[in-house]
Amino acid sequence: MLYRALAAVSFVLAASAGAQRVPGRDLLTFPLGLAGEAAAFGTGPAGGFWNPATAVLGPGEKGRIAGAALSAPIDLALTGQVFTGSARPRTLARIGTFSLGIAHAAITDLVHTETDPQSVGNDIPYSTWVVSLGASRKVSEHVTAGAAARWHTGHVGTARHSEIATDAGVVFDRLTRRDVRIAASSFLLTLDAKDSPALALAADARIAGTDSARVLRGGIGYVRARGAAVETYPFLDGRVGKLGIRGGPVRVDAYGSVTWRMRLAILIHHAGYTLGVVREDNESGIAPTYQLGVTSVFR
Repeated sequence: MLYRALAAVSFVLAASAGAQRVPGRDLLTFPLGLAGEAAAFGTGPAGGFWNPATAVLGPGEKGRIAGAALSAPIDLALTGQVFTGSARPRTLARIGTFSLGIAHAAITDLVHTETDPQSVGNDIPYSTWVVSLGASRKVSEHVTAGAAARWHTGHVGTARHSEIATDAGVVFDRLTRRDVRIAASSFLLTLDAKDSPALALAADARIAGTDSARVLRGGIGYVRARGAAVETYPFLDGRVGKLGIRGGPVRVDAYGSVTWRMRLAILIHHAGYTLGVVREDNESGIAPTYQLGVTSVFR
């Protein structure tokens, strides 16, 4: 989704700071914290961030902490980090799982120019933060639901703005003999009609295998981002023992054009930890972006 980051640079230079209610929101269309998953299925470093329902802890799990950071090529100068945590306190266990998420994204080296390409003064700061508090629970055998309150703030030049958003998500799992999953969630839903939220949908099913340690699943993810940009992501998700691989082609429809690129994630599961490395292609011959994440589950 780095096409949105590049578009954001042009937007900042060409428009007034008031054109976006919270500056830097476009930077959050990158799949931060996602290890090759569809956004509505995001667990691990993104557990509860893109879909509040995915923060829920499984049977026997007492807590989970995770973090991820992306490394973009110098052409993009994009940085991003996300940290999430989930816990189920004994005194509140009947309510469900409580979660905390902190995400940051920024474009560095955004130079200030006037009538020619020569830079003037200091670089223009362009960044955004999201802090989320959520709750999720298994409401029935096949349904998990969650909700989150978010504080979103952004900074461009000398302008700052913040707002409160509320989001909800749901996951239907273990449906039919093929263990079909279906998920949906909103992202940064506010009362401001001019500031439309993102919408994420996903579905997948078991293709082969009989347990979580030896399985192949296939599915599709869909994200309609702010500004009507649409990402469609057909993917495969396989695991054999400690090794997992996810990925597929990503179709992006934005600004009247369609582009394709590849997304690939390799995961290593060991002793309650999951280490993930994600590679995502960029357009126009720009070097790929990499993301490294780690998740730890406490039992």
